Amino acid sequence: MPKKLCVAVKNRHWMVVLTIGGNLLWLLMIVFSTSLFLENNVNIIDSNAELLVLNQFDGRGLEDRFNFLPPAGNIDLPDIDVRILEVPRGFNGASGVDSRVLSSVVAFNHPDFELGYPLGTTPEYATQSFASSDLNLKDRSPSAMVDVFSSDLECEVGRLDSLPELVPDCGSSPSSPGNDDLCNKIPAYILNITTPSCQVVNASIALPGHTTRDKKLDQGYYGGTHFVECLDDSSSSEDLQYRLLVTLVWSSSSESTEPAIKGGTRIGPPAISMVRSNHLLCKPSYSIHNALVTVPSTIGFDPKTYVQVQDINDASKGRTLDGLSQDNFTALFGHALQDTSFIERLLPANNGTIRVSSSLRVLMLRNPAISIEDLFDQDVLEREFRATFRQIAAQLAKYNLLRPANAITRGSLSHREDRVVVSQLSFGLVQGAFALIYIFLGVFMFNISINISRWSLPRDPDSMAATSVLLKDSRELLDRLEPLSHLRRTGIRKEISDQMYQIRASPGADETVFAIEPSETPPGERSKASRFKKMIMTMTTMMVKKKKKKKALDQLGWGMYPMKWWGIAIFIVGPILLITGLELSFRLVNSREVLHWEIPGKQVTYVWQYLPAAIMVIASLLLTSFAMSVLTTVPYHALRQGRASAKNSVLMNYVSQPAPEALRLALRRKHWPVVFASLTAIIASFLVIVVGGLFTVEWVSVVKPIEFTANDTFSPSFFGESNNTIPGISASLIILNNVTYPDKVYGDLVLPRFARSSTPSLSKAPDNLATFNLRIPVLQPQISCDTIPSKGIEVEVLRNGNSTTFGPAIAIPLLSCAGLSPFGDAVPLKTDFDAGTIPPNGYFGGVRFWGGCPNFFVVFGKAGKNSIEDVSALGCTGWVSEIQASFNFTFNNFTSNFTISKPPEIHLETSRNISNVSLSILQPLFGPVDLAPNGSTSAVGSFLQAAIYGVNGVRPEDLLGRNGTNTSRLENRVAELYRLTAAQYIDRGWRRDINSTSAEASAPENTFHGFIEFKVRPQLKQNMPETRILDSLLGAIFICVLATYILIWPGRAIPDVPKNPHAIASVASLFAGSRLMRDLQGTGSIDPWAGKTFSLEEWTEEGGRLRFGIDQDNLPQPSA
Repeated sequence: MPKKLCVAVKNRHWMVVLTIGGNLLWLLMIVFSTSLFLENNVNIIDSNAELLVLNQFDGRGLEDRFNFLPPAGNIDLPDIDVRILEVPRGFNGASGVDSRVLSSVVAFNHPDFELGYPLGTTPEYATQSFASSDLNLKDRSPSAMVDVFSSDLECEVGRLDSLPELVPDCGSSPSSPGNDDLCNKIPAYILNITTPSCQVVNASIALPGHTTRDKKLDQGYYGGTHFVECLDDSSSSEDLQYRLLVTLVWSSSSESTEPAIKGGTRIGPPAISMVRSNHLLCKPSYSIHNALVTVPSTIGFDPKTYVQVQDINDASKGRTLDGLSQDNFTALFGHALQDTSFIERLLPANNGTIRVSSSLRVLMLRNPAISIEDLFDQDVLEREFRATFRQIAAQLAKYNLLRPANAITRGSLSHREDRVVVSQLSFGLVQGAFALIYIFLGVFMFNISINISRWSLPRDPDSMAATSVLLKDSRELLDRLEPLSHLRRTGIRKEISDQMYQIRASPGADETVFAIEPSETPPGERSKASRFKKMIMTMTTMMVKKKKKKKALDQLGWGMYPMKWWGIAIFIVGPILLITGLELSFRLVNSREVLHWEIPGKQVTYVWQYLPAAIMVIASLLLTSFAMSVLTTVPYHALRQGRASAKNSVLMNYVSQPAPEALRLALRRKHWPVVFASLTAIIASFLVIVVGGLFTVEWVSVVKPIEFTANDTFSPSFFGESNNTIPGISASLIILNNVTYPDKVYGDLVLPRFARSSTPSLSKAPDNLATFNLRIPVLQPQISCDTIPSKGIEVEVLRNGNSTTFGPAIAIPLLSCAGLSPFGDAVPLKTDFDAGTIPPNGYFGGVRFWGGCPNFFVVFGKAGKNSIEDVSALGCTGWVSEIQASFNFTFNNFTSNFTISKPPEIHLETSRNISNVSLSILQPLFGPVDLAPNGSTSAVGSFLQAAIYGVNGVRPEDLLGRNGTNTSRLENRVAELYRLTAAQYIDRGWRRDINSTSAEASAPENTFHGFIEFKVRPQLKQNMPETRILDSLLGAIFICVLATYILIWPGRAIPDVPKNPHAIASVASLFAGSRLMRDLQGTGSIDPWAGKTFSLEEWTEEGGRLRFGIDQDNLPQPSA
């Protein structure tokens, strides 16, 4: 193909250049179309990223930096293209932190990336200022040793010397007047815990102010973290070590008429019997290690930017941070692991009140698959609490130990991501290829549709197509050839060689017409000859204005083919339809919203993906002329200097035909090369729809293993409401014999539990394996939040008379459901704190619930000295959607005997509002807006703790609404917390406790294993059937092209005259290689043939090959 193109350019065969170029673009279009969708490694470059230089690692942070002091501005710590290659373990060094700068490296900031370091490690980079150095980050990938702050937790299971004892919390004089309110409070646990390394004496865990003597304490879960003093056996009383005492208790209550304190005169609080308990005594450790960090060379810097990396020296040794005082320890971690209200109500008392403190609440939010019951397993409690502690410690170390940046420069950086993308380059090339194809096709059709040439004979006498103009109106010659098309060469010579022809010219005022005519017209044929001579004059075969565009038209001169009006219309409209269809097709393939477009009463899925492709096929079949494929398949010899045999040249008869029409004519005339070439064009047309359907949108399924037990039942009631309050909450959904799955929540899905039926249970059978698949509805909590305009938030300072205390009050107007338009009175969100002890840069956050719509407001901000700054507020509504999940059960060594009731009709994507339970779901978790009155800890409420220390904790400053820049992060965080908390809440609300009925408690516990599969996100998938179809079509094109080459190969005998002698391009082969053509001088004059005649002859070419065609006659020439 390239060689053909080069020869055509060299010989100035511009039509050949255009057609070959168009076919090359056609092939490239197919290649680019197949690569439109690629799962590739994309390089994302940010040319305006901030490169920060952090000051030294603050060694005094554990001693005097207890507040949140995040880096100045909106700075994210380095996380782009930084790989921790090695983190040394087990280093033991001196106590405390060396304030010396250990190493230097550049840290990167980008607002679109979050920290992604392994749990428990937070790399903080100690760097020096920019200076000249031998290290040029533009030339290579530098490596450096950096400080890594890591935390660990060693826990031991506590052994109870005695059960917890309850004593009243009445102060020093429990019976003194005025202390009745104090004495009515629930007293504290008194725990005596002995561990192998430590004995805790009188560890008191207070449970203040929960209920009075007039109320009994509901059964429920209690737990939390408490700081205790622990005296090692080998240490003196002066070397106190502080530990974390983690306690989890499930208790029940009973009325007691006995006084809690002997000698008392009043009725004491109800007695609490501890049913289950779990205790851990944990010792935290903190170390600074060194990690090797490599900065990839994909990060580009200004050539003048250098970073100085100083010597590491002895910095490879790690240091353990021990010897912290209780004040320092509490100040650093206290607000994260405990709070003043030790008991938090998380669930209502319908089926057992669950009360957990901040640390256990964060624990459950960090791992949604962990239920409270799981925490009574000592290994689970220790593992999960250790992971939670590491996460909290790492985040706190980031805020407390890192000083703000004071040197910022700018450069460019990049990172790579794997993603399924639509290649814009390929898409643009496809569109450009189509445009050029139609430009080339347009020039081609224009040249063969009108008569454009020089006023004289062609300059290129060896051009087969150029010579064809001599035969266009030589109708007598063509008429005599037609009945001879069946003859062999010997018969042709006998029948026609006695006829002589002359080239005649008919000059006119503005034109000159050339034609080949018989030199002596036989009797009876003159009238016919005159008639055709008149046709020569009227059809204007070689006509052009002498003075208009002579040079340009000289380069475009080819013969004439008529073009119908419908062909012109298709040529004009076709490119618009084809290019528009291509763009729509691939856009629809990549758009799940359009693919799942709904019309009233019917859902249209994947229909619009193929409709544009069908239009493209129709247009392609009409516009893909035979030349688009035949000129790609014709061998090089068929184009070289225009010397083509009759059978090769007959292909040109089909250039103006649509591919289906060319195929029909070729089959009728038995032109087998044309048949295969036409098939090539048709198959190429269908490639469009195949490529358009290669990729479809499907949902990715996530499979998680679950364990099934037969130990409890499904609760048909949801907190006393009717069964149909929430879709899918019904005992009659699906009943599976003796099989339930454990108390788990997967992601934000709430899965129904299977109830025991009255039919026989599964019976054990040796070596039996049974699988069972079931599709059931599950619930998915969802939330919708809208930003409350800043003008709707008012902040005022409230003072209580002459008191030094004041409380900034955030007033938010009530919002309606539609458009969040304000109405009614303001809802104050008050925060009170001491004016003299306001924590600097203290963050606060909370939730205010409302019975209307939206269900609750989320407020988050930062407290200044006398005001509240950077307030973000959201109005949110929560609901539950019903989706379907597939359950797969595998029963080993059990015989399955099921009774399944008919499930109710399921409507996908249906949702119902659960505003009536939003308050009970979120109020205990998020808590009120709260600012602590002391300056040692940052002011964080329950919501802020969950937002920062829960799943994928977020920096507090990233939740602030600086002119709305970070509101979206706050909205995403609230949505995550709501879905997770609501899922846990509903999950536990469905359950009846395993000890609530004797039947389930006494039933044998059969355990089975299975998995649940649910769809989480859409993705593009390559369809294997259509891929195989594409491969087959490409293979068929190759076979057709190969057959075309073989059938028109020059070595084959071509004994016949063209079967359609009126085809100009076909009969023009008679001139190829003749002496007539060699005598052309290019002068535009008829002089070279003056007095000469010509006839059909045979002659021998170089190499001894016999040729047949029109040549100069060897007989005596008649006089002029």
